[in-house]
Amino acid sequence: MTEMCGARNTRGGHSLFPGLNRVLFSCFLLMLFAVCSRKPDPELQKKYEHALGQFDARNSADALKEVDEILKKDESLVNVLVLRGKILYYSENLPEAEKSFRRAFERDAANLNARIWLAKVLIRNPSKQSEALEHINVVLDQDSDNLEAWYLKGIILEGQSKTAEAIAAWRYGVQQGKKLTLVHLKLAALYAKADLPEKAEQELAAATVCAGGDEGLTKRIAQERKALKR
Repeated sequence: MTEMCGARNTRGGHSLFPGLNRVLFSCFLLMLFAVCSRKPDPELQKKYEHALGQFDARNSADALKEVDEILKKDESLVNVLVLRGKILYYSENLPEAEKSFRRAFERDAANLNARIWLAKVLIRNPSKQSEALEHINVVLDQDSDNLEAWYLKGIILEGQSKTAEAIAAWRYGVQQGKKLTLVHLKLAALYAKADLPEKAEQELAAATVCAGGDEGLTKRIAQERKALKR
């Protein structure tokens, strides 16, 4: 009997057109390569950088206007969609922020930044915290050192009255943060050698925050600060 809807037209299990699948597959790979290797439009890149500057300067209206102009020309740009979501998030327009983050996530589910921002906006909605936790867990599966993800996980678990699990998440985050203390100390030392005392002090301040009151790390920070003042 002839197979319906997707019949294979085969004899003895072999295709009547043995080279066709290979040709189609090769064409698919070429198309995929062309899409993935597409260079960013210089004009759009310049607009994006300008929009970032406006966002950093807290000119939300101007930043949003520029971002929307970019997306009219290319709505597939994930980093621009995330920036749009962030602008709306900090403007407290959470429904529109969620839409932007979802669009970014749908276009690139492997983008952990898009996933984290989607989780951050979902956390603000009590009915969507379970979905937020799913996204956070995926991030941690791929990046177990992500401090923000551990912090957000603790927030969600606390909201679900899972106090012990929330404490465990935050304690793990603190331990990861302590590792960053050493990085900040190294940077402080390098800035000191480069005769950039203000930057060195900024790194020592960041190290103090990351140390979380750890006695040994606090002593090391004090030693570095003392050496900086010599």
